[in-house]
Amino acid sequence: MKLRLYTAFFLMITSSLSFAQPFAEGCDGTRYAFQVFNDVTKTTVKYATTKPENKDLFIDIYQPTNDLVKKRPLILFAHGGGFLFGDKADMAAFCTFWAQRGFVTASIQYRLFSGIPSQSTMYDAATKAVSDMKAAYRFFKSDASNQNSYLIDTTKMFIGGYSAGAITALLTGYMDTGDPIDPTTLNIINANGGFSGNTGDTENLSHNDKDIFGVFNMSGAVFTKGLLDQNEPFLMSYHGDIDDTVPIDSNSVFFGLAYLYGSRTIHKEADAISLPNTLTVAAGGNHTDIYSDPKYAGTLGLYVYNSINLFYPRLCGISLSTHYANRPALNIHAYPNPVSDYINIECKEKVDEIWLCSSKGEIVLRKNILSNNSTFNVSNLESGSYIIIPIKSNTAYKPISIQVVR
Repeated sequence: MKLRLYTAFFLMITSSLSFAQPFAEGCDGTRYAFQVFNDVTKTTVKYATTKPENKDLFIDIYQPTNDLVKKRPLILFAHGGGFLFGDKADMAAFCTFWAQRGFVTASIQYRLFSGIPSQSTMYDAATKAVSDMKAAYRFFKSDASNQNSYLIDTTKMFIGGYSAGAITALLTGYMDTGDPIDPTTLNIINANGGFSGNTGDTENLSHNDKDIFGVFNMSGAVFTKGLLDQNEPFLMSYHGDIDDTVPIDSNSVFFGLAYLYGSRTIHKEADAISLPNTLTVAAGGNHTDIYSDPKYAGTLGLYVYNSINLFYPRLCGISLSTHYANRPALNIHAYPNPVSDYINIECKEKVDEIWLCSSKGEIVLRKNILSNNSTFNVSNLESGSYIIIPIKSNTAYKPISIQVVR
C-alpha cells in the first residue's frame, strides 16, 4: 500500500550529546533536519541476484539533485505487504521526504512469498527478505569502495521500513548468532545461507552488514524477544496503539500463523538495556490510517521530530538547539509581533532566504529575499507560535520567534 507522508519536521532538540568523530558532512543546522532540496533524482538499478532462484532484484535510489556534499548518509527502506505483496515504489514518499533533507535514500525490491501460507513459510519469507536487505546494504558498501556512484558515507547507513518492511529492518538490525532463536527458526535461517543470507555477493563479507547506524521502524515487530543488545543500532519507531494487523504489544497474526512482538514490547527491552530509542504512539491509530489520515499528520510529524532528536546529535555531533544557540544573529527585525495578517521582515544585512516555520518546525512559508524589506502574508495561518529562520550562504542563523493571533 502506498503511503502518504505528511511533511513535518522540527527545529528544537532538547539534549546536547557528545559523540566520537567523524561526523557526517554537511551538518549546518538545516541539512538532515529541514528540506534543503526541492528536486530529487531517482534511478533504478539491479543490486543482487538471489540464490537458488537466480532472480534479479532491483532498487530505487533517490538522491538530492545538484548536491555538492561528497559523502552522504543513506537510509535503506523496505515496503510493507505481509511478505505477500507490495512494491518498492510504495516507499517513494518516505524516500523523497528524507532525500529532500540531504540523505541518499533507497527502496528495495525483495522476494515475496507465493503459495500456501504456514508458520514455516511465513518465517521463510521474512528470512529471505532479511537476506535481500543485507545484500542491498552490502551493495552500497561495495559501490562506495569501488565506483562510488552514490557518494555514500558508509559509516552513516540507516535501515527502515513499514509493516513487513519494518519487520525486515528490525530483524536485519538486531538478529544475530548470539540471540535466543528457536531451533525451527534457526533451521530456516541456515537453509537460507545463515545470518549473512544467500543473496548477492555473500562471499565478499568485508562489506559487512553489522555496522548499521540506526533503524526506522514504522508499524513493525519481531518474532522473538531478547534480540536487542546494548551496542546495536539506536531505534526510532512509530506505531498505532490499536493496530490490528501488526500489534503494538504482542499477539498472533496472519490467522494464527505467527506470533509478533510489536514496537512497545521492543522499546521496553531497549529501555531495560539503555539502548537509545524513541517510540511515538499514535493514539487510536490503526495500521494504515496513521500514515494516510490527515488527523494523524501532527503525530506523524512528532515521529519525525523524535527521530531527528535522536539521530541528529549522533550524525552531526551537536544537537540542533545547541547549534542554533551558537549561531550568530543576523540584523533582522520582524514586525508587528504579535501579527494577524502581514508581517514585515526588515533586513539590515544581506539575507538570501527567509523560512517561516511552525512551532513544530514545519516550513509554512518560504521566500527568496531580493530587497532589504519583505512582507509575508500570514492571514491563512492558525494562531500560535512560529519562528523565522534567516538563511544566508546556505546556512541557517539564529531564529526569531513570532506570535500569530486571530
